[in-house]
Amino acid sequence: MLKSIFRMEFLVRSLSVRLCSTKPIPRKIVRVVPKKSSKDALIRYHTENALLFGKLQKRKKPAKAEPKPDLSLVAALTECSTCVSEGRMPTEVTTGRVKMPLVWDLELKRASDSVDGFKDVVSSKVKSLPSVTKVLSATMSPESRAALDAWKQRMIAELGEDGFARMQQEILARGKELHSFILKRLSGGESSLVPEERIQNYVKSLRSVFTSVKKVDLDLTEKPICHPVLGYWGIPDCVAVFKGTPVVIDWKTSGRTRQTIGQLYDGPVQLSAYIGALNATRTLDQQLDHGVVVVAYDTGKPADVHVLSRPLCELFWSRWMQRLKLYQGLLLTTTH
Repeated sequence: MLKSIFRMEFLVRSLSVRLCSTKPIPRKIVRVVPKKSSKDALIRYHTENALLFGKLQKRKKPAKAEPKPDLSLVAALTECSTCVSEGRMPTEVTTGRVKMPLVWDLELKRASDSVDGFKDVVSSKVKSLPSVTKVLSATMSPESRAALDAWKQRMIAELGEDGFARMQQEILARGKELHSFILKRLSGGESSLVPEERIQNYVKSLRSVFTSVKKVDLDLTEKPICHPVLGYWGIPDCVAVFKGTPVVIDWKTSGRTRQTIGQLYDGPVQLSAYIGALNATRTLDQQLDHGVVVVAYDTGKPADVHVLSRPLCELFWSRWMQRLKLYQGLLLTTTH
């Protein structure tokens, strides 16, 4: 019993000594280390690699291989252009192998670039090919031909054959003189140019149109052009910029009002034929898809301006292709 009491006293004293001690109890200090981000690890990785192996060299992307032209299309274009360069119109069988659009696409241009001398088919033999006006005259509808013949008979009855012939010569001379004046006026000539008396009213009629025509292409205006595939030629009146848009312009004269496109007869078809021939030898960034038919009046009243948008040009181009196909058929029947 006495032994247990001594043990209890010893424990109490030991506890009191600890509680009264001023010595601090040691504590464990935890150090917080910031975690490195994946970006820092990537930078360190590239830095170490640069020190060990040098800087990374940038690898150039391999150039894309240029698409090869369609060989069958190249062969068809070659055959057509060979005929044209020799002054022969390709047959429908030959031209039918090529889908000929008004505005050329990349595939067609790529194929034509593979044909030697494709853009140089216009030569001294071009006049042996049919002109646009000749094709339109030969393929005129029976109704239009009957109306034209009736008009001729009326004029002959009124003026006589000699008088009718003189009238036609006068119309041609007046048209040539008017076109010459327009070219001088639009190619930098003075606005004070005085026209001859017989074209004064037509020039007055066109006065409001002149201000909208800029940048006349003298290399193509009033110069013969030839389609190197379809084998026809023509002379566009004017290639210029009309109200900011590159166009082909056709100047017409009339004693009657022509306020609708339907009253222009084959004028839009003729214009689309010129646009198609021009596009066949031009680069893709110079393609034309708009046309303008301007009708000047002998009374001097303001001219009527008919702007043909691309959809309209495409429509009249399809009609021109039909007329050309019909003409090719007429050639076959006359040669056999």
